[in-house]
Amino acid sequence: MLRDAPTLPDAVGCPHAGSAVPVEERSREPPYDGSVAAMTYTPTISCQADLEEAWRHLMQPLGFSGPSLWFMAVTPDDRAFPHLTQIEDCHRVPAPEEVLSLVAGVGAILDDVAPGARIAFLRTRPGRGGVDAEDRAWARALYGAARATGVALEVVHLATDRDVWPLPADAA
Repeated sequence: MLRDAPTLPDAVGCPHAGSAVPVEERSREPPYDGSVAAMTYTPTISCQADLEEAWRHLMQPLGFSGPSLWFMAVTPDDRAFPHLTQIEDCHRVPAPEEVLSLVAGVGAILDDVAPGARIAFLRTRPGRGGVDAEDRAWARALYGAARATGVALEVVHLATDRDVWPLPADAA
């Protein structure tokens, strides 16, 4: 003999029983719409000194909890493209093919968004010391990937908890 499935009692006294209204709203965040706030600082970058000044401005106050790689585009009219990207946890110099892939990928995006733009990279890390062998290895890897892919690259820079330094290709 078949029986009907038991019915559950309605929630007694609950104002939302049987409705589609959520019980609470505290943990509900508005959906992410994919937009990023634009940079309000758009310097003119026509030489290495301009770029160093821009990195100083953007990274103030100096002080980093871990190593990162930052990049921004510089348009053909020498203006910083109003977007800054950070890649966190860059604890080791990546393999050449990884750097090649990064530079080629960023270059391809720039070709679509800002044809003729140049990439400016900044390595940041904690510590008060100056440029070390790992910093130079990062710069060498970025310059090598840019040469191999034909992507225009600005002078790579380093920022630590103490200062900002250029890492020119001939010193990397």
